Amino acid sequence: MRRHKQVRLVLESMESKLLLTAQALSGLAPVAMVSPMPLPPISIHTLELNGAAHGSYHQITKNPDVGTRYDFFGSGRVSGLGHTAITGHIDKVGFIAVGPPTGMLYLSDARGTVTLKITGAGQNGPSGLPTLFTFKVVGGTGAFRHDTGGGNLTLDLTPGHGKSSAAIVTGGHFSMNVYSTPTPVATS
Repeated sequence: MRRHKQVRLVLESMESKLLLTAQALSGLAPVAMVSPMPLPPISIHTLELNGAAHGSYHQITKNPDVGTRYDFFGSGRVSGLGHTAITGHIDKVGFIAVGPPTGMLYLSDARGTVTLKITGAGQNGPSGLPTLFTFKVVGGTGAFRHDTGGGNLTLDLTPGHGKSSAAIVTGGHFSMNVYSTPTPVATS
């Protein structure tokens, strides 16, 4: 047999209670306000990226309805960085989706990495990658941590040979050129 326990809730009035913390602090001298230390200014630099690169790419299509991913691995010489390693990807729409191909490219040298978000012209269905893209600097590490910039990128793909069985994987060589867009100068 189960026994039920009854619980009776009671409310107490707080009017006659003394807040001990406030009384203990009443004899202390006021504390001076301390202002935070000013942070050093952040140097924002517009990165001018102009140059060329080349390397290899892999084209991976798991499901043609969803789209294709292009992975890039290469190097080149880009002003603002010098000798540059380039990695990244571009995702292209498939049979179902409509929209621009987008991706990220990472340009690295001994001083850090610049991250570019790239966008091509809108596409409909299973067409190849466009050859012209725009880019925007969206991040960086090391010496490029606070850099900004943008411009155009041209991409030329030369297909090679090869396929795998799990997904359709092909590849070849790529060459790309990067052209920064001049920063407008404010006039008064």
